[in-house]
Amino acid sequence: MSSQLKIKTSVLDDLCSRFLLNIPQSEKEDMIRFCFQIEIAHWFYLDFYRPEDPTLPDCRMREFAKVIFTEYPFLLNPRDVDVVNVLDRWKEYKRTVPTYGAILLDSSLEHVLLVQGFWIKASWGFPKGKVNKNENPEVCATREVLEETGYNISGKIDKTQYAEHHLNEQLSRLYYVPGVPMDTTFKPQTRGEIKSLQWFNINDLPAHKKDLTPKHHLNMAANCFFMVIPFIKQIRRWISTKKFTLETADQIPNPAVSVVKVKNESKRTRSKERLKGGQSPIKSGQGKHTSGLPSKSPSSTSSKMEPESVQQQMTYFQSSNNAHLELFNSLSKDTNGSSSRQKKRGNSRCRGERLLHQVSTTPMVQVTSQARGRILQNCFIPNAWKNFTFNHDALSRAIMGSQT
Repeated sequence: MSSQLKIKTSVLDDLCSRFLLNIPQSEKEDMIRFCFQIEIAHWFYLDFYRPEDPTLPDCRMREFAKVIFTEYPFLLNPRDVDVVNVLDRWKEYKRTVPTYGAILLDSSLEHVLLVQGFWIKASWGFPKGKVNKNENPEVCATREVLEETGYNISGKIDKTQYAEHHLNEQLSRLYYVPGVPMDTTFKPQTRGEIKSLQWFNINDLPAHKKDLTPKHHLNMAANCFFMVIPFIKQIRRWISTKKFTLETADQIPNPAVSVVKVKNESKRTRSKERLKGGQSPIKSGQGKHTSGLPSKSPSSTSSKMEPESVQQQMTYFQSSNNAHLELFNSLSKDTNGSSSRQKKRGNSRCRGERLLHQVSTTPMVQVTSQARGRILQNCFIPNAWKNFTFNHDALSRAIMGSQT
């Protein structure tokens, strides 16, 4: 082997003194652990020696290790151990060591950062690497991403948000890190490991080996992303749930502000009605109210409701917000006791509240947007709609007004 691959003796001596000779005896006695030290020496050789001296040969880890054991046979333990067998066992062991990394996404959650290595031609993957002994998974992911991209994700990892894949006995876990600016300048800190970094649209990446999407959009075969394929479906589900959560949070206003706003509008409407009828407006503190309405009979209340207030109530109801639904209940329900229809059904409001609690407490992370949509459309809205008594005259006027 030494005749086929020539490395200067001065270079080998320096590498051995740096990484192989001055290590604990326990590291030297275990050949599997000793191979990890040789791997570090190999990385140093590729990162520092070869760039300075182009005459030095390029080589893989297996070739480099054989040169080391040939030139320094005293490193073998025992001396007659089969080097090929040692390297085979070391490679097999490496396949079981967990790897951790990160999925870097932009603020729109539409693009993901991938890295391309030197050794595997035209292949792209996520920044990740093997965990060190007694190293925390999140610390390993932060270290590997920093080494391969130059981007520090320390403090940006949520240990509960990740995608993972098991290949044989090896675990590969990638933590989601959204909000990375696309104009970030990435600079790998390791030499000879990462050739290029690039943002890809998540919809352009393949979800299986026969997926032709990257061929049509990127002019690249699916096997160029064979390290990415196992995670694509998980990433798309996570993005869908994340976007649905953000959109729902933006659409639902502050319940306390909404209740105060509608109550104030209801007071102004009643004041205008009293002025039209020649009555003085209700002053603060006068009269008793039930659920935000004057304590009057249902018939007199229904005759005074305006079409606009009914449409407003329907709008609040359709938002499926608990506070808005309670407000709608108080504005459109009879104030003097339950109706005969409610008495026949039992306490319908309690059933509506239980249904509300069931839907509103469903964990957003465990329910997809489609499943939650089906719950709202097929179960929540129809059942909750039955639990209210409407002012049919005002509702009819609202419908007729919208048609004209």
